[in-house]
Amino acid sequence: MVLLVAAIPLATTAINAGASPGWAITSTANPPVPNGSMAAVSCGSSTACIAVGSYASSSGSSAPFAESRAGTTWTLQNVPVPAGAVASFFNAVSCVSATSCTAVGYLTNSVGTHLPIAEHWDGTSWSVQPINGEPGASVTELWGISCVSSGACIAVGSYAASSGRLTFAEAWDGNSWSVQSTPDPPQSTAHLRGVACSSSTRCIAVGSSTSSYTGRTSTLAEHWDGTTWRIQSMPNLGGVAELSSVACFTAIFWGTSCIAVGYFNSGSFTGGLPLTLAELWWGGRWRLLAAANPAGTIGAFLDGVSCSGLGVCAAVGYYEPGSGSAPILPLSETWDSRAGSSRWFIGTTPSPSGTLNALFEGIACPQPASCVAVGYYAQTGAGPAGARANTLAEASSGGTWSIEPNPNPPGSMGAGLNGISCPAANACEAIGFYADPSGNLATLAESWDGTQWATQASPNPTSPSSATTAVSCPAATTCMAVGNYYNGSASQVFSESWNGTSWSIQSTPGPSGAVDAHLTSISCPSATDCTAAGYYSTTGSNELPLAELWNGSAWSIQSMPIPSGSLTAVLEAVSCSSSGACVAVGYYSASSSGGTLAESWDGGAWSILPTAKPNGFSGSFTAVSCLSATSCESVGGFNPGTGYPTPFAASWNGSTWTIQSMPTPGGSLLSGATALSCTSSSNCTAVGYYEASSSFEYFTLAESWNGASWSVAATPNPPGPAGSRLFGVACPTSCMAVGRGNGETLAMSDG
Repeated sequence: MVLLVAAIPLATTAINAGASPGWAITSTANPPVPNGSMAAVSCGSSTACIAVGSYASSSGSSAPFAESRAGTTWTLQNVPVPAGAVASFFNAVSCVSATSCTAVGYLTNSVGTHLPIAEHWDGTSWSVQPINGEPGASVTELWGISCVSSGACIAVGSYAASSGRLTFAEAWDGNSWSVQSTPDPPQSTAHLRGVACSSSTRCIAVGSSTSSYTGRTSTLAEHWDGTTWRIQSMPNLGGVAELSSVACFTAIFWGTSCIAVGYFNSGSFTGGLPLTLAELWWGGRWRLLAAANPAGTIGAFLDGVSCSGLGVCAAVGYYEPGSGSAPILPLSETWDSRAGSSRWFIGTTPSPSGTLNALFEGIACPQPASCVAVGYYAQTGAGPAGARANTLAEASSGGTWSIEPNPNPPGSMGAGLNGISCPAANACEAIGFYADPSGNLATLAESWDGTQWATQASPNPTSPSSATTAVSCPAATTCMAVGNYYNGSASQVFSESWNGTSWSIQSTPGPSGAVDAHLTSISCPSATDCTAAGYYSTTGSNELPLAELWNGSAWSIQSMPIPSGSLTAVLEAVSCSSSGACVAVGYYSASSSGGTLAESWDGGAWSILPTAKPNGFSGSFTAVSCLSATSCESVGGFNPGTGYPTPFAASWNGSTWTIQSMPTPGGSLLSGATALSCTSSSNCTAVGYYEASSSFEYFTLAESWNGASWSVAATPNPPGPAGSRLFGVACPTSCMAVGRGNGETLAMSDG
């Protein structure tokens, strides 16, 4: 038996040339593929840089990552995820050498608390540093860091108090992090986004504050003298103004000075035009520097700034052109203190081909006119799941920027849909799995609104691997899905319910004495009546039938009869036409007999039904669809003597099963029916797969029943190397079938 999902080796496939216009592939949403966005970069030497950020991991949550740059080559680094993190992010990094960098950010734990994180790079590996948040605060986040040595760093951000966000800072002394007291403007919320330290006793942090009286957002700067943080006076800009980054330099005629960048809007986000902002700290006070804006822009922002020791500064961010195909483009500007000018000059920064958005978030300039900028971009044509984010790195030399190839952290490494339920033509729920780079599986849920598929967040049991196997929806806002998870040694059962807004795990018992258990199918006549079927083992070598009943609030295990003398009895599918009428099907094997298995539920007990056997060997039922207690259709497979499985069907009239012949596609080596949906006794659709004898390639299969015979319907296949199979079908009016193709989710409709 397969632990989590049915698996047959997949081979190269191609588009089925005879595809009927009745069936057409619908584009499905898939979990994130390799992706990422880089938030910051720092260079410990002229040739060694570290960039950090976050990416959508295979679990669907954000995780931190880092890349190192040696010369022009970027390499992914292994970054540990802090203990207790459900999601985690790197927002900033500071390097004092090629072998000493510290990155900070925050994590979200299982109860929704935001806690700060800090990790250190020693030239070989990243390690998590213990760090605490603001005492008593449910939210503490770090957004900026500056280190002057491996034993002296300042990190800044904010925390949540009853009055709103307030400024936050911590210091690293080489052994531990400690919280520092930071002031806040009176009657305001405040947030620190960046910090720059020229020594352990001289730092400037920047951000913004919002007045509780006027609602106006203003720039904020604070100074650290080694003992105390103090608020500095800033120019009055009016409207909305925020600072996101700061960098300091020491140069002839300027002394120690700092540049802070961000944006300002003379009106507001809705009533004005956001434009770049730069301010200079020199001579003991802050003064405005007129940052440049691209011609025709409808919005421009600076997110990062870096200054070389000679007083040449570069800032990066993004802007929105007034016209063109890309709504957001990367922006870079330079300012040279040696020229004695306050002017900024816009550089030419390329965007990756075919991008929808591209922007910079961080920059490091270890030498004048030699900078590295990082951020992310999104490609167009990403499908209904939305645009995918990709890391972006560019380097400048002599003022000319060029894109550098850099890797993305790996996300989902494959996905498939195992089951589908459609209470209406424009309302379907499909479930299945996706795989992470380690080969572990996670649950996957997708919804169909009549036009497109979209992924839904679905929880997972605490387990290395889990997958949902079947789903049933009596209404668009009521679904129950069942599945299996791996507990480290064996498979166990679980279930999830959909309330129209979110999926949540339900407590699902396993049979007493079971060493492993599997749920393969579910049928719900109503929200308070679901029956799930499967099998379990008490020894690890036997298999016994399993049925569980959901009453709207809890699951309970039902007693199931076992065929006499059987060593194996497995239920593959169940269908309930009402709360008191269910039929479950599968197969059994005994020392002297075996074959198809069917059991019925009459509202009080399960009983074994007599079944007919196709002429051949190893007959088994794989799917069933019941219109009433006396009208069911089932499909399955058997070996006619060729050594390869062939599909068959059988109908139940309340007293006997009648075998029906099912055709196979021409030139097929083997074929199988895996799912079935009937809207009447003369209208059924079965789906599955077949393997071509000439190429050993797998293709989708659909067959229809008209009340007298079964016939093959031509179905399309996505092009690609991984083959295609269908595992589920639902036919509220037209039919929607789901499965796996090209290693990703696959859906097709015949309507």
